[in-house]
Amino acid sequence: MTTAKKSSQIAANAANAADRAANIPIIAADDSVFRRFIENLPAMFYAVTPVPPHKPIFISRSFERFGYPLEDWLNKPDIWDIVTHPDDRDEVLGKTRDALKRGENTDFVYRVLCADGSIAWIRDRGCFIKDKDGVPVCWQGVIIDMTPQMEADTEIKRREHLYRTFAKNIPDTGVLLFDNDLRYILADGSQLQARNWATDKIEGRTVYEVFPGDEGVLWAERYRKALNGETQTMQEATAEGLFATTILPIRDETGVIFAGMVIWQDIAGRIESEQKLRESEARYRELFENASDIIYVHDLQGNYTSINKAGELIFGYSREEALRMNLSEIIDPVHLERSKQEFARKLSGAAAKTVYEVDCIRKDGERVTLEVNSSLAYKDGKPAAVQGIARDITDRRAAEAALRKSEANLAAAQRITHLGSWEMELRDGIYSAANVISWSDEVYRIFGYEPRSIEPTIDFIYKAIKPTDRAIFSEGFVSAIQEGKFFDVEARIVLPDGRDRLLRTQAETVIGPDGRTERMFGTIQDITDGRYAEEALRESETRFRDLVENANDLIYTHDMDGYFTSLNRAGELISGYSRDELLKMNYVDIVAPDFLEAARSMTPRRSERDKPTMYEIEIVAKDGRRVTLEVSTRIMYTDGVPVGVQGLGRDITQKRIAEQKLHETVSLFSSTFESTADGIVVMSLDRRIITLNTKFHDMWGLPSNVEHKGDADEMIGHICEQLEEPELFLAELDRLYSDPYLATDTLVRLNDGRIYERYSQPQFTDGKPVGRVCCFRDITERTLAEERLRHYALHDPLTELPNRAAFMNHLRDAVARSERSEYAQFAVLFLDLDRFKVINDSLGHTIGDKLLVAIAEKLSSCIRPGDIVARLGGDEFTILLQRSSDPREVAAVAERLQTRISEPFKLDSYEVFTTASIGIVLSGQIHRTPEDFLRDADAAMYRAKEGGKARYEIFDQDLHVRNMNLLRIETDLRHALDKDQFEVHYQPVVDLETGKVSEFEALIRWQHPEHGLVGPEEFVHVAEETGLIIPIGKWILNEACRQLSLWQRDSNRQLTVSVNLSAKQLMHPTLTAQVRDAIGRSRLHPSQLKLEVTESTVMEHSDKALKVLKELRRLGVGLSTDDFGTGYSSLSYLQKFPFQRLKIDRSFVKAMDDDEKSSLIVKTILMLGENLDLEVVAEGIETRGQREKLRELNCGLGQGYLFSRPVPASQAKDMLRRGFAYIIGSAHSHSELAEVIEVCDLQ
Repeated sequence: MTTAKKSSQIAANAANAADRAANIPIIAADDSVFRRFIENLPAMFYAVTPVPPHKPIFISRSFERFGYPLEDWLNKPDIWDIVTHPDDRDEVLGKTRDALKRGENTDFVYRVLCADGSIAWIRDRGCFIKDKDGVPVCWQGVIIDMTPQMEADTEIKRREHLYRTFAKNIPDTGVLLFDNDLRYILADGSQLQARNWATDKIEGRTVYEVFPGDEGVLWAERYRKALNGETQTMQEATAEGLFATTILPIRDETGVIFAGMVIWQDIAGRIESEQKLRESEARYRELFENASDIIYVHDLQGNYTSINKAGELIFGYSREEALRMNLSEIIDPVHLERSKQEFARKLSGAAAKTVYEVDCIRKDGERVTLEVNSSLAYKDGKPAAVQGIARDITDRRAAEAALRKSEANLAAAQRITHLGSWEMELRDGIYSAANVISWSDEVYRIFGYEPRSIEPTIDFIYKAIKPTDRAIFSEGFVSAIQEGKFFDVEARIVLPDGRDRLLRTQAETVIGPDGRTERMFGTIQDITDGRYAEEALRESETRFRDLVENANDLIYTHDMDGYFTSLNRAGELISGYSRDELLKMNYVDIVAPDFLEAARSMTPRRSERDKPTMYEIEIVAKDGRRVTLEVSTRIMYTDGVPVGVQGLGRDITQKRIAEQKLHETVSLFSSTFESTADGIVVMSLDRRIITLNTKFHDMWGLPSNVEHKGDADEMIGHICEQLEEPELFLAELDRLYSDPYLATDTLVRLNDGRIYERYSQPQFTDGKPVGRVCCFRDITERTLAEERLRHYALHDPLTELPNRAAFMNHLRDAVARSERSEYAQFAVLFLDLDRFKVINDSLGHTIGDKLLVAIAEKLSSCIRPGDIVARLGGDEFTILLQRSSDPREVAAVAERLQTRISEPFKLDSYEVFTTASIGIVLSGQIHRTPEDFLRDADAAMYRAKEGGKARYEIFDQDLHVRNMNLLRIETDLRHALDKDQFEVHYQPVVDLETGKVSEFEALIRWQHPEHGLVGPEEFVHVAEETGLIIPIGKWILNEACRQLSLWQRDSNRQLTVSVNLSAKQLMHPTLTAQVRDAIGRSRLHPSQLKLEVTESTVMEHSDKALKVLKELRRLGVGLSTDDFGTGYSSLSYLQKFPFQRLKIDRSFVKAMDDDEKSSLIVKTILMLGENLDLEVVAEGIETRGQREKLRELNCGLGQGYLFSRPVPASQAKDMLRRGFAYIIGSAHSHSELAEVIEVCDLQ
């Protein structure tokens, strides 16, 4: 409703704007400013000639909103006939022509047909525009889109009709709708008529006007809660009846609360049905409570849903425990299959009920045998559960418990009747798919679905209805539509979970102009609970009657004179008389003569009406048999007056058989007692030996006569002689006998190393402790294995030092202590052996392991008691220095460690030397977690290695900042490749004699989104450490070859490009394949690609590097050694590796201006290159003086900022187009040369 109001307001604003613009003369339609103004207005403007045929002068582009192009509006003379709705066309066009003839203004609201077939409502206002002499210049009009306003008005009317229909169709209910001002906007429903409340006396008035005084204040408070989103439900008893009232918020399509609703309903009828149901259950509860047998109900999966007190007594489980159990948890596994077979017989229909015996296991472990008599319970004609009576036929005690209160098997009252609304728009026939059905959320729930989770259709409703009810529903539905009458039908549906529900569907029809039903408004209500209350009552009575009838015990009643008034089928079976015969007899007719007096004397006493009388008698069956019964009786009362006796009689003839079975069970226990692998002794509370098994005798090597003497002291003394801690054993024994209910589980260690596990449990008789059972089990091997596992879970198996897990535990304790006390500071040292891999690879892992053991011993000898040395793994060790945070003290420890480690180690026939790099972190500086301490110590250790190894570094804040920066760079690098942030810049390699350029060195740049263009010195080292250099290097290689291929297409001379290789790239197994792929895809000749590696990279991985470089050379690519002169620079190096070019390091070129030695070094390198037939390139040329000296030394090629900085590919292409980097020759002056160089510098 709020949405409709907003739409109306928008349309009204548009109309007002259009009214103001309607009188603006469109005589300057060619003015661009004016055109822009009117094009941006929410209205549409047009102007035509004042006389027929009224050709268009101006049409605003906003006319295209109807789907027709502007050209059609300007050029088609019949466009208005096309777009005007057929039902409005004659009237609108006719009146418009008449108005034009008479010179009158027009103002119409009508419909137009949009190009997509939709219909729009518009308001069309037109008038003549005249010149200063009053002569018409043009006919001008303004059109406003009225569609939102018209749809809003329609929606408001539809909703009002829906709410009224909703209110009228709820039985015994009244409905009030109020707005934010607490004013009633709707009042309807049968309860208003019942109370003689007139609708016109409520609608339009506030709650204070309808309910004056305190009552109005109370309702106003409740209404405001609803408008704040709270739903309130209450019950109230008045003179008119018992009412359930619900006050709830009403939301629009956007979820905004715009009103509230009050629904009150008379629920007195439902409450009365519920009361009758409770009274019915109470009538049978007394019989159920007195049953001596187990009476139970379980579902079809075997889960107990109801069980009586006898079940608790026999099984030993509380009722709450039993109701959480499945019968498979109680029945002996050996008998479980038999139980399943009997259930299958009932379920298949082979037997209406089954009687069989089954063994069950009590909670205390004892076995009990039951005779089970069970049958299926049905609901709606389908099996729903199993109900049965189970008799304990092994029990030697008299059953003291009677039948307990049964579980309520029927649901009590259901919640307030659910009712939902629905609407159907009939567009093309009753069953057409074009019909539109809409449901409220409650209708979805009634059908068992979440709101809007399915598409509501007539076909869906028809299929949900039970087949037997479909005809009546379909007949009523079709009749209501065809005859336009009220629809009221009850039908049953089947929910998705298989349950049946009874629904009442009501609806009103809306007749269209053509006399046919075009719409239906209605409600659907779930009336199952109320309708089926009486059926539930009958089912309850039937269920309990069936339980009594199928009981194994005799259940009977007789009057105060002793004549039987009722009895079950068991009475017939036990006595042999038919039911008709027994109902004519007195109990004295069947009680054995010698028990008759006892039966009379045991008649229940009136003063003990709540306690049954228990006794045993014998009766004489019809065939003369004497049957012993255990009888429980109690007096029945009506209005406080005794009217008869109610009794249960159990046949206990089989009790003797049960006693025999008990004897067999004891024999079985004896066999088990002797065959167990545990040593067991049973002692009385006065410490006398009751019994012990052979295993116990053998475990302790007892004298043969100990058991016969029964003297526990002699046995205990013999045991104590064999124990490591006899005093502890005796103290534990005293503790056990001081508390007869105590159960313990302890370990006992013997002098010979054996370990026994001792279990001690109290022995009970009739719930009282009478002794103690002790079991001893030899767990020596298991305990030793567990101890070894625990040790190696926290220790390094090679060095026996604590491992990472143990060290972190110690470190956590140290951190906790330091946080509690400023005097408990500490230091963490992280050691990594230098060149350990070389030792391992050259001397073998055996020597390496021995070195690690020796290192561990030296480290342990260098620390104080209480400090911790641990091996984290590989060649990494950590040390926790307790109570040490002074930098000088910790540094002294680190120096002492390095001194000891640097001493030679004698390992087999080898003398091994090594050093260690140490990182140190001191506590008390900043807050750190244990993991932070280890991380920072590791970082400090790596800085020590970078500084030259065999040294230590103390972690400081600068190192932390550096690590964080490296982490940020690493993170950004990982995104840079994916986001194409890398660029290749090209620095020319210049012929120093001619100035020509035919070669470039490819150099990477990073276009960082925050820092701009970043050089390689800022990030390449991070890429090396993280391994990202591999994908980055591959990208540079491919990009440089691709770019060179593009340049080569436009050049008539062969061009080359140089690409640098990192150490990790050179060692990568796919490098050769990457180079081959890059050359192949760019279609370059292999000689056009030159790969540069540094001296240090090659020499660090000499053998592997030689293999890779030879593979690359076989491909035909050129190889250069970069930064020559700064590394090893040996002749064997140049002779061994297949290089074709040397690149003189820029440090030597830069120093040539001031240092004669550097000039001599450069000269020597040039001579070396000439003698070895190697091409030489000078790097870092920045001045004319450097260039001239190199020319004098016959250096042929050079590169540097003097010629050009590294530039993007576009600038490099311009350089190739010119063909040179600077001008050389006598024809050019020095100033020209300087000018060219300056321009290059700017690039």
